[in-house]
Amino acid sequence: MEFEPTELPEVVMIKPRVFGDARGSFFESWHAQKFSAAGISAHFVQDNRSHSTRHTLRGLHYQIRRPQGKLVRVAQGDVFDVAVDIRRSSPRFGHRVGRLLSDANRHMLWVPPDRWAVHCCTVCRPVPMFWGSRMSSWISAMPSLCTVRSRPIRPNC
Repeated sequence: MEFEPTELPEVVMIKPRVFGDARGSFFESWHAQKFSAAGISAHFVQDNRSHSTRHTLRGLHYQIRRPQGKLVRVAQGDVFDVAVDIRRSSPRFGHRVGRLLSDANRHMLWVPPDRWAVHCCTVCRPVPMFWGSRMSSWISAMPSLCTVRSRPIRPNC
């Protein structure tokens, strides 16, 4: 498993080692010791799965009082996943990291449980199966920023 820093040092691209043969393939999507050795300590309490139509923007999620650390991946299809630094005092304010996550590359993105990042993804290929493991539960009564774009956008993917 490879852990690659991104333009935002808190966000990490994870590339699992894939074992394949004539029967198919296998890879670890989570291994507590390996993630901990890479500086990622997480205790997941919730897994989410979503399906969306092509060119849909999902998210701009930001939890104010109980931020969610997220490990996101795609089981089917392609999404362009993005985290944006929204700390006004940060030298990286407004900077983003974006990566293509797909069933072909099997890459994952770690977005830490801090109050500085807005997270979203755009669907590149029809009907993806997008998975996210969360470190805290989403509570609808909790103040949060969650913007949903109702019309399609055209990402570079």
